Amino acid sequence: MLRNASWLVIIVVSLLMGLRELGFDITPMLAAAGGFGIAAGLGAQTLVRDWLGGILIITDNQFAVGDVVRAAGVSGKVEVLSLHHTELRDGDGALHFIPNGEIKVVTNLSRSWSQPTVRVPIDIVEDPKRVLAVLRDELKKFAEDPVVKPHLEGEPRLLGIEDVYAGYFTVLLK
Repeated sequence: MLRNASWLVIIVVSLLMGLRELGFDITPMLAAAGGFGIAAGLGAQTLVRDWLGGILIITDNQFAVGDVVRAAGVSGKVEVLSLHHTELRDGDGALHFIPNGEIKVVTNLSRSWSQPTVRVPIDIVEDPKRVLAVLRDELKKFAEDPVVKPHLEGEPRLLGIEDVYAGYFTVLLK
């Protein structure tokens, strides 16, 4: 982006210098360019604000693609991060486009730490005591697995039955 902008400046200045050397009065062109610059600046101030916000988000490493964040009243997984906007996919599958200039506060929900909440649906005909006992045993085996154990900060917990619906109940694990 800087390379393109510098080439544009070099070309414009070269053209103006060439026209002046040929004897053309470039003062009216510079005045018109100044007026156009003011109009463009006023019209593009939100675009510039979005770009500056994007540059600061990227350089400060506030969040990256794949992180789960809460920004501008929306929570979701970051799918796209550009200089102009951020795209978040929420839990319902909706894709939210947030201009970077609108992001005032960002809460990164997955940076260096996360805690999954798992809901297991169980058929209503199963015995809840037996289901809880089986899940408790499986969680112990999971926590003792040598591949998984180094990545756990504590033991996974069986919180119990969360909800009962028509035909099934839900067991909550953390």
